[in-house]
Amino acid sequence: PPPPFLMGCEPGKLHVGWTLPDLCNGAPVVSFRLEAVAPDGGAALLYEGSSLSHCVENLAPGITMALRVAATNSHGTGPASLPACFATPCIAPSPPQAVAAAGSGKGVAQVWWEAPMSEGGSAVVSYKVQLTRKEGSGQDVLVTTVERAPATFEGLPLGTTYRVQAMAMNAQGWSHWSEPTTLTTDPAPPGAPQPPVVGEVSSDFVSLSWSAPACHKNAPVEQFTLQMHDGTAYTAIYTGSLLSFQVGGLVPGSPYKFRVRAANCKGEGPYSALVSAVTKPVVPGPPLAVTLVSVSGSGIKVKWAPPAFEGGSSAHAYSVLMQEV
Repeated sequence: PPPPFLMGCEPGKLHVGWTLPDLCNGAPVVSFRLEAVAPDGGAALLYEGSSLSHCVENLAPGITMALRVAATNSHGTGPASLPACFATPCIAPSPPQAVAAAGSGKGVAQVWWEAPMSEGGSAVVSYKVQLTRKEGSGQDVLVTTVERAPATFEGLPLGTTYRVQAMAMNAQGWSHWSEPTTLTTDPAPPGAPQPPVVGEVSSDFVSLSWSAPACHKNAPVEQFTLQMHDGTAYTAIYTGSLLSFQVGGLVPGSPYKFRVRAANCKGEGPYSALVSAVTKPVVPGPPLAVTLVSVSGSGIKVKWAPPAFEGGSSAHAYSVLMQEV
């Protein structure tokens, strides 16, 4: 038969129709097969029946489909028509996801979000962000439009709580507002720093450095706490404003783990991920309890116990020195 043709469309739906083939080969057509043709040539059956039209539903917006139709009579199914391409209508996007906001004591706040779950078949070109707070019997509403996250608001009063929402826009229009979240312009504890960086390592010390967390919640970081885990428990080994520290008094050839967290005027943030370091081993101490076992005309026999301190690495050989006296 001829290729299918478009009878109508709406978001998520394509209503297509077709006509009888010009040649039925002496037997009436009893049914049709409507198929979607994939780019690799494969086909998926969408409809089989006697109707001359079908509504394809549950389609994503802004996609193009290639459809073909074949006719069946009592002798079998004939060849499929040439494919015809149809596009589903684009729609406005869904709202932005995971809207979050943070403020500072300086009256500045930023709002972040993730892209909409669906762009509606057309690229998102801008976002609108709205802050709302109750003021007397009315509302104070602040709105800004940006191309991408984050959106920044300045001049906000301190200690004020806002309801925050965002919407996205494509060529078809604006989405609905996102689910609301709240923003308080007071600062908050900082986020987690990156793990400390291990510098010089010796047999009894490890040098570490770190940086302030990228997410400081708009309040300056005032100090850091460095913790060490020696295989038994965590111990705080440094608290202060420096960005580096040398941990001394360590056991040679031993593993240690370190983590750091930051604090500001609102409290301490979470610890960073752990970083590991192993101190370098040293030479062992002398063997213990060296004892003469026997003496013969051809030699002597000596025994000993392993050294009390192996230097962080198991002793694997011994040297015996014999001297005439």
